[in-house]
Formats: sequence, C-alpha cells, structure tokens
Amino acid sequence: RIKVWIFSATVNFGHSRSGTLDPIGWGEFKDSFLPEADKICSIAASKGLVKQALGTSGEIWIINPKTLELVTDSLIPSNRAYIGQSEQNLGTNTGFGINPMGITNNDLTTTHSVEITHNGYSATHQFNFEPLTKQVPTGAWGEPDLDSRGNLKLPDVNATRFVENTLSGFRITPAQPPQAGRTHDIEVKYLQDNVVPIQTAYSWQTLEPFNANTSDNPQQRRDRIRNTIANNSQRNEVLEALGLTSTPVNVSGAIANSFIFAPEVN
Repeated sequence: RIKVWIFSATVNFGHSRSGTLDPIGWGEFKDSFLPEADKICSIAASKGLVKQALGTSGEIWIINPKTLELVTDSLIPSNRAYIGQSEQNLGTNTGFGINPMGITNNDLTTTHSVEITHNGYSATHQFNFEPLTKQVPTGAWGEPDLDSRGNLKLPDVNATRFVENTLSGFRITPAQPPQAGRTHDIEVKYLQDNVVPIQTAYSWQTLEPFNANTSDNPQQRRDRIRNTIANNSQRNEVLEALGLTSTPVNVSGAIANSFIFAPEVN
C-alpha cells in the first residue's frame, strides 16, 4: 500500500521582522513599568524623626537636629543631578537608556534635583549631600539593541541583567552640628548656699527609765507579754500618728512562748 500526500511551504523574500520588536511609547512604558506619579519620587527621614503631626498645611515632621538624616529616592535612574541651581558631577553611571522604548542614553535626560529653602530663601548650602546609587534592570533601563531600521532586537538570554551604579537619590545631613541654645542668666546669689534657721524646730524631752516589776515570776511575765502583745492601744496610736493603720500589724500572743528566759516587764 502506498500513500501519497502533498504539502505546501511559504517562502518570504526580502526583509523579515520575525526577530525584532516595535518600540513602545511613553504611555505604555509608564503604565507597564512605573507606579503612580506621586510614588515615583519620595523623601523620608531615615534618622532623627521624633514625631509626625498633621498641620493646617499638611504633615509636619518634628525632628531631632542632632541626628537628622533625610533620604531622597527615585525609581527612575538619573543621569544629571542638581543641588539647588548647581549641576553636580557625581561619577555615577549615566550609560543607560529606556530599553522597551528604544531610547539610547544619548537621547535620554533624567534629572534629580534637590533644593532646600527657608522662609523663601535657599538653605541648600547648610546641608551635605551624599549620592546614593542602586542597580536597575536592563529590561527597563538598559541600552537598547536596535537594528538598522530602528527596531528592537530580541533580548539575549545571557545578557547583563542589571545596570550598576545609577543615581537614585541623596542622603542629606546638616553641614554643621546644631549649636546649643543659650540659657537664661541666673544671679549667683540664687546658687549660693543659704542657711535659714528654724526656731523651735525641736525640743528635748525626758525619757522615763524602765523599771522592771520584780514581784512577778517568769510565768506571770509571760502571761503579761501574751495579753498585751496582740492588743496594744499605745502601738496603735503610734501607727496612726505615722499615717499607718493597725491592720497590717499582725502579732500573735504565742510569741511569749518563744523566749528561753521570760524578759522583765513593768
């Protein structure tokens, strides 16, 4: 038995785009790779934040000026940086583009600018700025590989995954440590030792000597201790004079049996 079948094949001549991709536009890139606009850049107090309060004009930070440290951060790497009106040469990696959009580093300008003002005037010179870097994925920020027609070539699976040492922000600290505040003047006389005598602050009293009752025998002395130790009005008066009550005092008359020799009593 012999089976015969016929098949067909299509052969294209000329330029083929099977190995290239069309670059996307900014809107598609922003929706696919970036968060909401107000979350792309941020500033935070990494040190020195004591409390956050809500004022009439927005959030207020209460800080400790001795340990103040602010950090700015951007999800978009920057190839230019300004502190106030002065452009900075930081030595960070500026050799990146926007890969999905087909934009090379020569056609891309991203700027990170920080300016600090006080009462409408620049206070940038009162702070130190340390650049912060991070690595970003080449899938988003790598230099695009374009063909002669400006189309994106398919990515190489063994290509570099990250662009290193790109500028992401600044660590901001005071240029000078805060100076201690001035205390109020205090007259010396208030700091000197001043003795104020108090008249009749105390008085001497005569203590009555202890006179033992020698007519009682040991058993009688133990009985007197047993009968007076549990209930004693004089002891209660002393406790009340000291601001205490007699309730916490719990003394049993059985203590009279604890003496080896019956002590003298009056």
